[in-house]
Amino acid sequence: MAEQTRHGEDILQEADRVLLAHYTPASVVIDANLEILQVRGQTSPYLELAPGRATLNLLKIARESLRLGLRAALLAARKEHRSVTKEGLHVPARQVKQAFPVRPAHRGTGTGARQHTRRNGCHGGGPRRCQ
Repeated sequence: MAEQTRHGEDILQEADRVLLAHYTPASVVIDANLEILQVRGQTSPYLELAPGRATLNLLKIARESLRLGLRAALLAARKEHRSVTKEGLHVPARQVKQAFPVRPAHRGTGTGARQHTRRNGCHGGGPRRCQ
């Protein structure tokens, strides 16, 4: 019976993994130093490992067209302790402009932010392109 329960839990964990990988908007969880702790969804249109020494620093691996806007949103979210959305950032791989919500999440004594990208368009509406 215990083996059946464990097998059932394995199936549920695998189902969760598949659903998160295919149906969750691309997002990352970062720490106070902007180091990526966790990745959800397909982030390749937004993040790319750079040649040279490996890093998981969000701003170092964010696509070039996203870095300045993402940095501004992260700084504003940290300073104002609230969610911030940077509208109209160009995503070359998708040939669209998108909104990038940044949501602070404080845990323990450290500060962190969850950077979340919407695959289907801008914040605050259905699927659409930013102007």
